[in-house]
Amino acid sequence: MSALQARSLFLPSSSSTSSRRCSVRNLLRVPTDLRGLPKLPQMTKQREDPIETGNRQSPAPAMTDELAIRKMYAVLEAIADRAEMHAIIGEQRNNWNHLFTNAVNSITLSASLMAGIASIPAAGEPLAFKLSSAILFTAATGIMMITSKIQPSQLAEEQRNATRLWKQLGRAIETDLGHRSPTDCDVEEAVEKMLALEKAYPLPLLPGMLEKFPAVVEPTRWWPKIQPRKFRAGNGSNGWSKELEEELRGALRVLKVKDEEEYTKLSNLALNVNKALATAGPLLAGAAAISSSLMGSPALGPAPAFVSVVGGVLAATANTLEHGGQVGMVFELFRNCAGFYRRLREEIESNLEEEELDAPAMTDELAIRKMYAVLEAIADRAEMHAIIGEQRNNWNHLFTNAVNSITLSASLMAGIASIPAAGEPLAFKLSSAILFTAATGIMMITSKIQPSQLAEEQRNATRLWKQLGRAIETDLGHRSPTDCDVEEAVEKMLALEKAYPLPLLPGMLEKFPAVVEPTRWWPKIQPRKFRAGNGSNGWSKELEEELRGALRVLKVKDEEEYTKLSNLALNVNKALATAGPLLAGAAAISSSLMGSPALGPAPAFVSVVGGVLAATANTLEHGGQVGMVFELFRNCAGFYRRLREEIESNLEEEELERRENGEVFEMKMALQLGRSVSELRELAAYASPSRKDEEDVKECAGKLF
Repeated sequence: MSALQARSLFLPSSSSTSSRRCSVRNLLRVPTDLRGLPKLPQMTKQREDPIETGNRQSPAPAMTDELAIRKMYAVLEAIADRAEMHAIIGEQRNNWNHLFTNAVNSITLSASLMAGIASIPAAGEPLAFKLSSAILFTAATGIMMITSKIQPSQLAEEQRNATRLWKQLGRAIETDLGHRSPTDCDVEEAVEKMLALEKAYPLPLLPGMLEKFPAVVEPTRWWPKIQPRKFRAGNGSNGWSKELEEELRGALRVLKVKDEEEYTKLSNLALNVNKALATAGPLLAGAAAISSSLMGSPALGPAPAFVSVVGGVLAATANTLEHGGQVGMVFELFRNCAGFYRRLREEIESNLEEEELDAPAMTDELAIRKMYAVLEAIADRAEMHAIIGEQRNNWNHLFTNAVNSITLSASLMAGIASIPAAGEPLAFKLSSAILFTAATGIMMITSKIQPSQLAEEQRNATRLWKQLGRAIETDLGHRSPTDCDVEEAVEKMLALEKAYPLPLLPGMLEKFPAVVEPTRWWPKIQPRKFRAGNGSNGWSKELEEELRGALRVLKVKDEEEYTKLSNLALNVNKALATAGPLLAGAAAISSSLMGSPALGPAPAFVSVVGGVLAATANTLEHGGQVGMVFELFRNCAGFYRRLREEIESNLEEEELERRENGEVFEMKMALQLGRSVSELRELAAYASPSRKDEEDVKECAGKLF
């Protein structure tokens, strides 16, 4: 450890560099506390008698040693600024998608209704309706053409991913700075990576925007060509063996044939769907705009009104599927995933191409290097879950608003079609059936995937990944890590990965489980093994009684109560998720049967009322985020179960010196429950099993919601 301790990896560094280093790290939100970064040297006072060569002054000798470090800090500051810029641009472009999607739907559906009303002979001001319809359709056509060209949901995804990758690059550089002083080659490599990222994710919109509909889909590339790394020859093995090489060659084949190729195919599929929708929307809206201006022509008869009403409805449907469904974002997501696997493949290949296995001996540093690799992976996972959470939250917002607009417009059209004096009842009837069918399909999808619940899963996962990173960083501040610490950290990562998966289908958690269990994001907690020390470890009989009382309260009151609330939210969600699509589907069938003499007014009644009820169910389910509420309660139950297991694991350890320090543990439990230590001690009275269950147990002050 002497090499790293000499750099004060786990000790506070001098104040000469703290302000600059902290500002860069805060901008990058680096989760690790890299106290071993090389010191930014103090400016050396220039000699009064500089050596002159010709007309130029030679640099002071001290400056030559400082130059690479100063350059690297300049690179880090530029990276931090780029990450902030991409985050801002991403938010701007995400706003475009939300605002334009909702506005175009409102405009197009209103224009369709106006065109239909203008065709009714008894309409008071048919010219006003006709002109308004033409204006709205023209505006919708223009906006659709722009949004189909720039694909705001795809633009937002590019910037979100760019923000993550800029932060990732900054963290990697800071980690390297914690291990050794940079060289000019390191600076050049960092700049090369910056330029590759700049090219992959440009900031300008026009000109400079990436091609949104490329002829050939290639995985996104945000890294320069990876060269085999050149290490100095050292003593001992570098960990490479024939078995490891064979293992990595097998991984290479899987990455290429399965992962990269599969995501490239999915990218092509998403691209083709997006092309079709991006073409259909403006064409349909444009046809409706032309037709609405021709309404009333005796030569054309009722055709213009029919095309205006139905064309507008189809244009709104295409717009909802394209931008509400964020198809451009999905294409970019798949393309990024393919790029991720290609980068892994190139990184493995570059190491396998390097013939020299030896490297500088790192036996003392190996556990530390592994732990920092774990920390970098944790930070990246937190960013990825934050991005996925935003994508899925967008789905909930966009689809909820779109389905309500579509369903209520369909109800209005069904009602108008039932009026005997309606000018074009067939147009209203067909439009209503189309809109109800689209609403039914979207409701079935959203009721299956529960976007508000998906978003909540990712928000909670982001918090827990960050929490794990902070906990590891705290431990690193107290002591040097061991291989056991690394294994424990990886085990916690895998448990979190299983609890909150990133993929949507397949891999998504069951949204309507038969049995509700508290969410579990931690591995089995084993009694912690601490080294025996001198003196008391802070444990006493009173502390044990206090924690046994807390255990009873946690189990009987908090965990059990939140499990009951989870079941309640789940049942409400099941009812709404079933009712919405059923009502919209019934309205779609009824609207197609309107006008049948045998059925009379019943189809019109079912269409109008069914659509209204479907919109109400949709609002309650997705506007009320009932899936999110269910996930929230389930997470709360998991929170209390984890506390319970943590207390139990310490109480099961009979040797006091092997337990976590009692005073620290007591304070930690109190803070997590939202209590003072003295309030926590009052729970000791509830340790006795002779006390009755719920009626005798106080409500825990640590209630989350």
